[in-house]
Amino acid sequence: MSEELFERAKKLLEEPEKTVSQVFKAAEETLGTVPFILEEMARRPEVMVPNIIGDLFALRPKALDAKTAEFVALAAAAALRAEGCIGVHIDAALKCGATEDEIFDVLMISGVMGKTAVLTTALRKFKEKREEACEK
Repeated sequence: MSEELFERAKKLLEEPEKTVSQVFKAAEETLGTVPFILEEMARRPEVMVPNIIGDLFALRPKALDAKTAEFVALAAAAALRAEGCIGVHIDAALKCGATEDEIFDVLMISGVMGKTAVLTTALRKFKEKREEACEK
């Protein structure tokens, strides 16, 4: 890591309570809440702060509007069955102007993708075992 970059990162941690407070404020503005994981990670600002900076940019990318970005986050959370994240991103999507029908559709699509992922993995293994049995 370059010395200049390391020094910039250290500046963010000179006042950890202030930086954590700013992160919490940004989360509240963006998501409408401070997620549980941020509250827990705040115990170690030197780990939390660099992680959250990247997440902040990833959750509000240049090429997508906020509502679309929340739909993507919600879909991923639903497919991964991340219950806490699902709730956070439903609220954030609503805050970004999403309708209940749009959120429902995102969840239905997520369900299809989750089911497809399960079936694809399971059926490939099933086919592999079936073919092995035929070779014997």
